[in-house]
Amino acid sequence: MSPLRPVVLLCVLGPLGCGARSALDSYATDASVAAISDAAVSTLTCAPADAAAAPTCTTWQVAGPDQLLGPNPGNGSAVTMGAVIAVGCGVLVSWTTIADVGESSAEATWTTRAAAFDGTPTGPAMAHPSLTVASVSGGTIELAANANGVGALVDDPIDCRFLPLDATGADRGPVVTVTGSVCLGLTANGSTSFSYVTANGPEGATPSSLVTIDDQGAPIATRALGDPPYRAIFARAVFGDGSFLLDTFEEDTLTAVYSGWLQHFSADGTALSAPVISIPNAAPAQLAVTPSGALSSWWMGDSAAFAPVDPSGAIVGPVQSEPFTEAPYGEALASTPSGDVLVTLLESSASGESWTVFVQEQAPDGTPRGPLTPLPNPPGEFDPSNITPIVAVDGAHALLVYENAGVHALPLVCGD
Repeated sequence: MSPLRPVVLLCVLGPLGCGARSALDSYATDASVAAISDAAVSTLTCAPADAAAAPTCTTWQVAGPDQLLGPNPGNGSAVTMGAVIAVGCGVLVSWTTIADVGESSAEATWTTRAAAFDGTPTGPAMAHPSLTVASVSGGTIELAANANGVGALVDDPIDCRFLPLDATGADRGPVVTVTGSVCLGLTANGSTSFSYVTANGPEGATPSSLVTIDDQGAPIATRALGDPPYRAIFARAVFGDGSFLLDTFEEDTLTAVYSGWLQHFSADGTALSAPVISIPNAAPAQLAVTPSGALSSWWMGDSAAFAPVDPSGAIVGPVQSEPFTEAPYGEALASTPSGDVLVTLLESSASGESWTVFVQEQAPDGTPRGPLTPLPNPPGEFDPSNITPIVAVDGAHALLVYENAGVHALPLVCGD
């Protein structure tokens, strides 16, 4: 097996909380923030960072104004964040819009847009009408990139579909219905194919299969993973050699205790370890890939817990904790080029009327590089949810993409 290399993002970052939606925000540019942004962006390089030379950051700070990438169309519409991936020197962002089309019907549409790491759009919003479906509950969209372009995997109430895209998010082929009714964890396999996991049990539960398709969505292989039934799939964390951890969980209906399991599979779906059970009620767990395995995180009532796991999913170090300042509402993790993990926590005030985003970089074992830092809120009404961080290849720039009556991007820069 080749050495493990950190990837920028998990295939699935996991569900985060949702607040009440507010009117479309109009953000002014703060002059001091703009000055930071100009300096920060001028130093951004597209060259991949050498892990040994990539910076570790004790603090992250806002590096420019909040940018609106996808406004809420209004008229009863709702916008939900999808995947965010690095493509070239920037990112490709996706989202779903549910719009009323009659008294008792609605349709889901999917959109992608390219942006720079300062949050500014680098192209128009790309609608994908071939993905439009009648739905009141929407669905999910995941993205992955290889040498030939980008693949989009949509899971809606009807089926799973794949749409090939180019680096700008524009269609480069027809939509294809692919294997599975519940699918997640889209990942590029080399330069010409993609893979994802399907849940084959009732109501989207395990057992699961690994499905491989070419870059136009045509089937290549399907392999049953042999995992136990009746578990929910939370995430697939993919290592640099193509092997992956499958993150599943279930709730005991009598005790309400959640149990979680991590299991290591090779790139072709061969089991490399037995399922490793988590600490009771430490599920479902967020995962971010590190050079030695992954950093696992879960909530413990009044704090967030962090523990390193090896490639088999076994905890191999002490559990670290970060107390919540106020009421926790969402969490996300992103791998960095240095092998660290960038953590975001979203908290609300006791009244639920104000929100704070905290950021912190942690070492691969969960040790904080610095304090949990609150970010200043953008001007205007701030009611965020589904915050997704992504770190640039230089390791010194990052972007937070999130919902706030539309899809927004907030740039960050390493403060030291």
